Order: sequence, then C-alpha cells, then structure tokens
Amino acid sequence: MLVLAKDDEASATQVYSCGLNNYGQLGYTEKDSNGRDILDKADRLTEISFFHGMNIKQIAGGEHFSLCLDSTGKNLYGFGRTCSGQLGNTTTTPAAGSYKVTPVPIYLEYNADGSPKANPIISQISCGGSHSFAMTEHGDVYSWGFGVSGALGVGKVGDGDCVLRPQKIDVTRGTNLLNEREGKGLVSATVQMVAGGAQHSAMTEVCVNYHHTSYILLLWGFGVSGALGVGKVGDGDCVLRPQKIDVTRGTNLLNEREGKGLVSATVQMVAGGAQHSAMVATLHPL
Repeated sequence: MLVLAKDDEASATQVYSCGLNNYGQLGYTEKDSNGRDILDKADRLTEISFFHGMNIKQIAGGEHFSLCLDSTGKNLYGFGRTCSGQLGNTTTTPAAGSYKVTPVPIYLEYNADGSPKANPIISQISCGGSHSFAMTEHGDVYSWGFGVSGALGVGKVGDGDCVLRPQKIDVTRGTNLLNEREGKGLVSATVQMVAGGAQHSAMTEVCVNYHHTSYILLLWGFGVSGALGVGKVGDGDCVLRPQKIDVTRGTNLLNEREGKGLVSATVQMVAGGAQHSAMVATLHPL
C-alpha cells in the first residue's frame, strides 16, 4: 500500500508504504550489515525517505512495483520489480526476478542518441499488474511493461512480450477503424483518464466528430473472463488495441423490455481489477 500525507497545508507531501516488499516495491533503501537489500515486509506505514521534501502529488501501485509523480508533473519515478519493463527505463530485458529498491527516473521520450528528453507535464499515472501508463496534460497516453495480452494498447509487441520504454498509444485508432467500417466520419479525441487491470486496461475519451461530442469508454487486453465488456473476444482471448464499448447496451435492452426510454451515457470514471472492470457513468434520456 502507498499513502500520501502531510502535516499541514504548508508542508510538503510525504510518501508512506507498507505490505509485501519482496521486490523492493515499498521503496525502502536500507541495507543489512552485509550490504544486502532489506526486503522484509512492513506491517506499519513507514515513510519512503527518498521522497522526503519532494512534494509527490500522485502515487500508483502495480503487483510488485510502484510509481510516484512529483507536484511539477515532470518528474516520474519507479521502483520495485523490473523484469517485464515495469519501470520503463531500460533498452534490454532485465533478468528474471530483477528489481530496484532505489526509485529511478522514468522518461516518456528519448532523443536519437538515446539521451532522455525532458518530460512534458504528466497529469495522471496508473499501474496495471505489470504494466504502466502516463497521461500528459495534452491527453497523450504512454504505456510500458508487460504486453503479451495486449494490455499496453499498442498491438503486438514482438518476441519479448514487453515494452521496455514508454510508447505512445494511438488513442483514436480503434474508434476510427470502426467508424470507417460503418461509414462514419473520423474523430479526434481528448483522453480523460486511463486505468490498468491485471492484464487489461481501460480509457475514457471525449471524441469530436463534425462538431458532435461524445463520451466513450475503450478497453483492451486480456478478455477471457469478460473483463473488456465486448462479449466473446475470439480465439486469442485478447484485444490488442483500444476498442470502443457500448456502455448503454445493457441498460437500453432492459429499458426496452420494460417500456422505458433509451439513454446515452457520459463515462466519468473507470477502474480495472484482476479480471474485471467497473465504471461510473451519468445516464441521459434520449
């Protein structure tokens, strides 16, 4: 567990953690007398000293790793397990079981010579089981980590099954492919939020098509248990890129049976679990 807290309104926010620490996901950098990392679990909230005075504003936790974002939105850090690229800071696949107890900086883009570019302002971070997301203030979404089930939203990721550095997602690709098949116009989109589940992900968008605005939900990744909300997803059990969900289908089918009017919906929030998803939406009569 990660917790943000501060003594008063004038003080900097501090980061505390507790729980399982087998891969350094709690961020404690202490070592024993032999110089080995102390990976004992913590049953009480303890401050992560690395972030003292840094005024962290957002935290996110995956299965065995953690992310922290400071108040400027430009400094993003990760710590914990690294073997699936969870920390987004390497070009070679780390060895099985590798980890970082000391938080490392994460950069969204790199120059041609391999040096990192300064981060844009990041407005939201999110972790799935072994993958991560960062959304910028302009609505660009980057993903990295374990992608064998399509949870990264970038299509097939290659033989390594992982994306080791952040990669930008084409947030309108799935919607526009569907619109083309149905003879509808293309859209532009502003992402509102992104969320990770164990091996699937979700995103809410505001889409604009010829001055018509719609609020949509997209899901992708591992869907064998129905977590994507699209019904049976085929033999592969996965959706590799964001796919639009008809969030009012169940409600409108029920309304039709009961003689009630149809509704549209504005999705406000979405969350992913191990193999399920949930959303908060406002319904509007048509």
